[in-house]
Amino acid sequence: MSFLGDMACKTGIHSWSEWQYEKVGSCTKIRKCTRCSKVNSQTDTVHIPADWKYASEANDCTKTRQCSRCSTILETKVEHLLGEWHYQEEHSCQNIRQCSRCPYIEERILHSWNPWEYVATSRCEQRRTCQRCSEAEQRTEHEKWTDWAYVSPDSCEQESKCLRCNDAKTRQADHIWDKWEYEGPKTCDQIRFCVRCH
Repeated sequence: MSFLGDMACKTGIHSWSEWQYEKVGSCTKIRKCTRCSKVNSQTDTVHIPADWKYASEANDCTKTRQCSRCSTILETKVEHLLGEWHYQEEHSCQNIRQCSRCPYIEERILHSWNPWEYVATSRCEQRRTCQRCSEAEQRTEHEKWTDWAYVSPDSCEQESKCLRCNDAKTRQADHIWDKWEYEGPKTCDQIRFCVRCH
């Protein structure tokens, strides 16, 4: 070591090397002074993640990912190997699928619906049934509405009717405003009226 280098290290000014693993099988990295071999008090841990692997037990779907250098477990997750969905019984809509590795089962209801049909000729209620389990659903689906028309000559409310069941829906139409006029001879307040509904 040179005299200047020796003096620098004695005053705490070191020349640190690149980070290097501390030892084989360890993920702790250290760095040393290139002049006096002093080890820096700071360390760095750098793991090298390996591939995900299932636990050794045959009926466990836990997967772990270890460090390929020091074998530390870095992450854990559960990942099932699920098969195809299938119905349990002929007249049931309960669907299941099972994990081929563990006893885990997922369930859902999957109906096979017939087309919607109107319940009556002059009504808009519709009904459909399941081909497998006879479950039924109902809804109201209006077929076609008339054009919007004013309810009366002196109203700004409009109405539309269903051509099938005659149900009605209403809406407030825009007013047709007359011109602004002063309310009286000695006031600056103005007023205007709708020419339809006043």
